[in-house]
Amino acid sequence: MKYMDEDFLLTSGYAKSLYHNYAEKCPIFDFHNHLDAKEIFEDKKFDSITSFWLIDENKHGDHYKWRLMRAYGVSEDYITGDKPPKEKFLMWMKTLRASVGNPLYEWSLLELKRYFGIEDALSRSDGELYDLLNSRLPSISVRALLRQSNVVALATTNDPLEELVYHRALMDDKTNTIEVAPTFRPDKAINISSSEEYSLYIKELGAKAGVSIGSYSSLLKALEKCLVFFKGNGSFVSDHSVETLYFSQLSNGEKEKIFAKAIQNEETSERERLNFKSNLILDLARLYKKYGFAMQLHLKASRNNNGRMFQLVGADSGFDAINSGEIVPFLSRMFSILDEEGALPKTILYSLDPGDWMALAALAYCFQDGKTKGKMQLGAAWWFNDNKEGIEKQLSVISNVGLLSTFVGMVTDSRSFLSYARHEYFRRVLCNYLGKLIENGQIPYDEATLSEIVKNVCFGNAKAYFAQQ
Repeated sequence: MKYMDEDFLLTSGYAKSLYHNYAEKCPIFDFHNHLDAKEIFEDKKFDSITSFWLIDENKHGDHYKWRLMRAYGVSEDYITGDKPPKEKFLMWMKTLRASVGNPLYEWSLLELKRYFGIEDALSRSDGELYDLLNSRLPSISVRALLRQSNVVALATTNDPLEELVYHRALMDDKTNTIEVAPTFRPDKAINISSSEEYSLYIKELGAKAGVSIGSYSSLLKALEKCLVFFKGNGSFVSDHSVETLYFSQLSNGEKEKIFAKAIQNEETSERERLNFKSNLILDLARLYKKYGFAMQLHLKASRNNNGRMFQLVGADSGFDAINSGEIVPFLSRMFSILDEEGALPKTILYSLDPGDWMALAALAYCFQDGKTKGKMQLGAAWWFNDNKEGIEKQLSVISNVGLLSTFVGMVTDSRSFLSYARHEYFRRVLCNYLGKLIENGQIPYDEATLSEIVKNVCFGNAKAYFAQQ
């Protein structure tokens, strides 16, 4: 088999048929990413493959690649430092050649093939490749890439303070064919601390919402006003990063007491901070249900583990890992409270720890409502699990515990417009997974049924799931 030919990752005739006849043709609904609406509105072009692929002028870029480069012994000067763009690219290519077995190896070559038409990247000198890629950049823009990838809708990740200027501009732009929605992500309000930074953020939040925040009830009122603003600008989904979890239902008085300590720069205990966070998520979940938002919980990332490098290069720079700890009993209590109130929103659970997947999938099926397909569900194989084996395991967990047919599918979770090649990667793995079940005699080749499942997992389920209520 030729490497990365048209049947890449497809090992059976059934898999090939499902992919080429159905999955390949589906549009993309990318409901979680970290793209910039401003760049989409301006239809940004990039001046070098380095700024497009590795790191831009604002020091934003692909921290997946940065991790590998550091592991290969590449100096920080060539990653987030001040070395010239070409030298950074050459160092990345040296790393890429040594990264066999890592999904970045396959993703990167797939990106070069799909978006630049280069199938022989590794047989060229790295300097020649750099010049060739740069020569093709003038014909490539952000919107052109999205159209080429068949993206019809995407949801960026946004803080409540954001004015969403470019989301509104895109809504009003008659030349724009792609729905670009903001995602409500209030992590900075939820992660209380006794720091001056937190107090300042709360003041800014109050100014944004037109609410003087001096109490927990006014904090919740301000967040609700921001949520309504987001909804008016096309938002339909929220997101929370939950590194660790503890939950015991707090009274209004207890929430007020903890919040007062935080905004007065008084010390709070770790237990108080964790419990406040989960109780505020509980209150926000009620609002998500009220306003027709779906809720995403990204669980168990251990962020900024290297303190020295965090001080040097900041967050989202490749120094994150997988957290440990119990989460399922706490989530169970939270969901049960919301369910009893009729206030449980549609919810997608992602865990960075694959050891949680079976438990989370089973928990999700305790809180279906008999109306919404897949109302509660395990989300896509996320971050470190976004590879062939991880995707296959996640598909198997969903299949064995519940219904693969209702799964809302893949997200890029990426800051790169080139990452839509990952949707192709996921779809190939999905079709191959189903092909193996057919070959094993576990399911019949019922093309009508299987083609509908493939089309729904690739696109249809997400479209239906995130429809405004």
